[in-house]
Amino acid sequence: MSSKLIVVIGATGGQGGSVARLFAKDGWRVRGITRNPDKPSNAALRELGIELVPANLDDPASLVKAFEGAYAIFAVTDFWQFVMDPAVHATAAQTGKMPNEVAVDREVEQGRNIVDAAAKHLSTLERFVFSSLSDTKKWTKGKIVWNLHFDDKAVILDYVSHILPVSPIAIIADHDIFQLHDKHPALAAKSSFLQMGMYMSNYRMQSPVFSPVKQADGTFTLQGRGSAAHLAPLVDPQNDTGYFVKALVAEDPGKTVLGTCKEMPYDDFWRMWAEIKGVELKIEDVGVKLPEGTPEWMRLEMEATVEYCSEYGWTGGDPDVKRPEEIGVEMGKLTNVETWLKEEKFEGLL
Repeated sequence: MSSKLIVVIGATGGQGGSVARLFAKDGWRVRGITRNPDKPSNAALRELGIELVPANLDDPASLVKAFEGAYAIFAVTDFWQFVMDPAVHATAAQTGKMPNEVAVDREVEQGRNIVDAAAKHLSTLERFVFSSLSDTKKWTKGKIVWNLHFDDKAVILDYVSHILPVSPIAIIADHDIFQLHDKHPALAAKSSFLQMGMYMSNYRMQSPVFSPVKQADGTFTLQGRGSAAHLAPLVDPQNDTGYFVKALVAEDPGKTVLGTCKEMPYDDFWRMWAEIKGVELKIEDVGVKLPEGTPEWMRLEMEATVEYCSEYGWTGGDPDVKRPEEIGVEMGKLTNVETWLKEEKFEGLL
C-alpha cells in the first residue's frame, strides 16, 4: 500500500465517492470527509479501507484537522444543496435577494474555508485539485450574469491565489471593482482544476432543460438547442471523476481539464436514447421554455446556463482547458455513453 494520503471532500457523494474508491483501489491511503462517518450507508467505503472522518465545510478548524498529513486533496462544493435548503429561501426573503444569490454566498464561504485549511498543510501537500466550472462573466465580457452556479466556483478558484475583499455577488457582477493581492501563491503552485461536464443523470431533475417531455400520445418532445457548434461534455461523475483526478495528481500542477467521457451534440445524446429505448422523439428548436410557475431565480439560472453553453461552450472558449486525453486520463475506463443509456432505467421519464 502507498504511504501517500489523499483527503477527499464529499467522499459519500458522486464526485468525491468516485475519487475515494479509485484511489483506494490503486493502493493509496484515503481519508474521506463526511458530516456523519457512522451512517450505515457508508459501510461500503469503510470495507474498501477508506478512513472516514467528521468535518464540516462551515467549520474551518475541522477541515484543518482533517487535512493533516495529506499528500493530495480533492475539493468539491455544492451550490444545489443550498437552493434546496428552506433556510436559504428564508434568508433570501429577509434580505431581498434571490435564493441563488444567497447560495453563492454560502458556497463561496465554504470554498474559502477549504482553501485556507489546505494552505496550512503545505509541508506535506503536493497537489490540491478543486472541482470548478468556467467563468461566465469573464468569457462573455459581462453579457451573461445569472449563471451563478458556474461563476461562484470561479470565485473560489480565484481565491486560491487572491484575496477578494468584497462580496461574492459583487465580484461576480463586476470582476474589475477590486484589487488583487497575493493570498495563497504557494498553494496555487500546487493546484490543478477539474471543470466537470454535464451529468448524464441530470434528466432525473425532470426539467425540459435537461430531458424530453412525454406527451399524451406516448411520444417525447425535446426542446432543441439550435446550433451544435458547441458540443455537450457528457460525464458520469460516479465512475469518471476518479480518473480525471488521478491524472491531475500524476501530472505537473497548473492544469485545468474538462471532465467529460464524450463530447457530442446534446440533441444527438437524446436521439441515441430514443433509438435504444424504442420511443419516438421530436426535437423542437424553441430554446428554453420552463413550465409555468417556475420560480424566477430558477428561470434566470437555467436560461443563463443554456445561453452560455449554446453561445460560448461549457468552458467559455478558454484555450487553457485541456481535454482528458491531453493529460493522460485512461480514456478506455471512462463511461461509454451508449452502454450507459442501455443500462440506465430512466424511471420517472419512461
